[in-house]
Amino acid sequence: MATSQKSGKDNSGEYVYKKGVTGDLMLDENGYLIVDHDLDFIAEKFIEFAKRQRYDFWKGDYKYKIMPSELPMAAEKREGYEAKKSR
Repeated sequence: MATSQKSGKDNSGEYVYKKGVTGDLMLDENGYLIVDHDLDFIAEKFIEFAKRQRYDFWKGDYKYKIMPSELPMAAEKREGYEAKKSR
């Protein structure tokens, strides 16, 4: 079983965001900060494994509709980040 190496939060419970090569925070196509975690990768690999094993709970070519990183709790608008940063 896989274990997450990047949970998306630091030791204080604050979100950790992906940074580009220049050190700037990265935004998704909707303008949200991208949480730095490996949960999407783990979920994809589990789906592949479940399909190969032909588990009963796995039917057809199911594709989940939302990735964990797209959950509202897992991303903040850049404006919210900037306001929090300037405190």
